[in-house]
Amino acid sequence: MLIVCILIFLAACTENKPPESSKTIEERSVAKTFRIVFRLPGDDIGSPEFREIMEKIMDTIIRSEAGEIVRFGYGMGTMDIVIRTSIEQPREKLNRIVLSQFPKARYRIEELK
Repeated sequence: MLIVCILIFLAACTENKPPESSKTIEERSVAKTFRIVFRLPGDDIGSPEFREIMEKIMDTIIRSEAGEIVRFGYGMGTMDIVIRTSIEQPREKLNRIVLSQFPKARYRIEELK
Protein backbone atom coordinates (compact mmCIF):
# COMPACT_ATOMS: atom_id res chain seq x y z
CA MET A 1 0.00 0.00 0.00
CA LEU A 2 2.81 2.36 0.87
CA ILE A 3 4.51 1.66 -2.48
CA VAL A 4 1.28 2.48 -4.33
CA CYS A 5 0.98 5.79 -2.48
CA ILE A 6 4.59 6.68 -3.28
CA LEU A 7 4.10 5.86 -6.97
CA ILE A 8 0.93 7.97 -7.12
CA PHE A 9 2.74 10.85 -5.41
CA LEU A 10 5.69 10.64 -7.83
CA ALA A 11 3.39 10.48 -10.85
CA ALA A 12 1.52 13.57 -9.65
CA CYS A 13 4.76 15.52 -9.12
CA THR A 14 6.30 14.89 -12.51
CA GLU A 15 6.00 17.54 -15.18
CA ASN A 16 4.22 16.22 -18.24
CA LYS A 17 4.48 18.13 -21.48
CA PRO A 18 1.54 17.72 -23.82
CA PRO A 19 2.48 15.74 -26.90
CA GLU A 20 2.99 17.58 -30.19
CA SER A 21 -0.28 16.11 -31.44
CA SER A 22 -2.24 17.89 -28.70
CA LYS A 23 -1.24 21.31 -30.07
CA THR A 24 -3.68 23.02 -32.37
CA ILE A 25 -3.03 23.00 -36.10
CA GLU A 26 -2.29 26.73 -35.92
CA GLU A 27 0.33 26.27 -33.16
CA ARG A 28 2.09 23.53 -35.15
CA SER A 29 2.04 25.46 -38.42
CA VAL A 30 3.51 28.72 -37.06
CA ALA A 31 7.04 27.44 -36.46
CA LYS A 32 9.11 26.44 -39.49
CA THR A 33 12.42 24.67 -39.75
CA PHE A 34 15.21 25.91 -41.99
CA ARG A 35 18.61 24.49 -42.83
CA ILE A 36 21.51 26.69 -43.87
CA VAL A 37 24.05 24.65 -45.85
CA PHE A 38 27.49 26.16 -46.43
CA ARG A 39 29.85 24.90 -49.13
CA LEU A 40 33.44 24.77 -47.97
CA PRO A 41 36.49 24.75 -50.22
CA GLY A 42 37.39 21.25 -51.44
CA ASP A 43 36.35 18.45 -49.15
CA ASP A 44 37.30 20.27 -45.96
CA ILE A 45 35.42 19.10 -42.86
CA GLY A 46 35.56 22.45 -41.13
CA SER A 47 38.74 24.18 -40.07
CA PRO A 48 38.90 26.17 -36.82
CA GLU A 49 38.28 29.29 -38.93
CA PHE A 50 34.99 27.90 -40.30
CA ARG A 51 33.96 26.65 -36.86
CA GLU A 52 34.47 30.15 -35.48
CA ILE A 53 32.36 31.62 -38.29
CA MET A 54 29.59 29.09 -37.62
CA GLU A 55 29.64 29.89 -33.90
CA LYS A 56 29.31 33.62 -34.70
CA ILE A 57 26.36 32.94 -37.02
CA MET A 58 24.62 30.75 -34.41
CA ASP A 59 25.27 33.35 -31.70
CA THR A 60 23.78 36.08 -33.90
CA ILE A 61 20.71 33.93 -34.65
CA ILE A 62 20.13 33.42 -30.93
CA ARG A 63 20.86 37.03 -29.89
CA SER A 64 18.63 38.48 -32.61
CA GLU A 65 15.85 36.03 -31.62
CA ALA A 66 15.66 34.79 -35.20
CA GLY A 67 15.13 31.23 -34.02
CA GLU A 68 16.29 28.26 -32.01
CA ILE A 69 19.27 26.16 -33.07
CA VAL A 70 18.06 22.59 -33.52
CA ARG A 71 21.40 21.12 -34.58
CA PHE A 72 24.58 21.89 -36.49
CA GLY A 73 27.35 19.88 -38.02
CA TYR A 74 30.04 19.33 -40.61
CA GLY A 75 30.30 17.04 -43.60
CA MET A 76 32.72 16.53 -46.43
CA GLY A 77 32.90 20.01 -47.92
CA THR A 78 29.86 21.34 -46.04
CA MET A 79 28.70 22.65 -42.72
CA ASP A 80 25.08 23.21 -41.78
CA ILE A 81 22.85 24.78 -39.16
CA VAL A 82 19.21 23.78 -38.60
CA ILE A 83 16.98 26.48 -37.12
CA ARG A 84 13.38 26.35 -35.87
CA THR A 85 11.69 29.75 -36.11
CA SER A 86 8.31 31.40 -36.08
CA ILE A 87 9.37 34.91 -37.11
CA GLU A 88 7.97 36.67 -40.14
CA GLN A 89 10.14 36.49 -43.27
CA PRO A 90 12.62 34.03 -41.75
CA ARG A 91 14.55 33.38 -44.96
CA GLU A 92 15.32 37.09 -45.42
CA LYS A 93 16.43 37.53 -41.81
CA LEU A 94 18.64 34.42 -41.93
CA ASN A 95 20.19 35.72 -45.18
CA ARG A 96 21.03 39.03 -43.51
CA ILE A 97 22.57 37.27 -40.50
CA VAL A 98 24.73 34.96 -42.62
CA LEU A 99 25.99 37.78 -44.84
CA SER A 100 26.74 40.01 -41.84
CA GLN A 101 29.00 37.35 -40.34
CA PHE A 102 30.34 35.60 -43.47
CA PRO A 103 30.07 37.94 -46.50
CA LYS A 104 31.92 35.56 -48.84
CA ALA A 105 29.75 32.59 -47.92
CA ARG A 106 28.60 30.12 -50.55
CA TYR A 107 25.40 28.79 -49.05
CA ARG A 108 21.75 27.98 -49.53
CA ILE A 109 18.78 28.11 -47.18
CA GLU A 110 16.30 25.25 -47.37
CA GLU A 111 12.93 25.00 -45.67
CA LEU A 112 12.51 21.55 -44.16
CA LYS A 113 9.11 19.91 -44.10
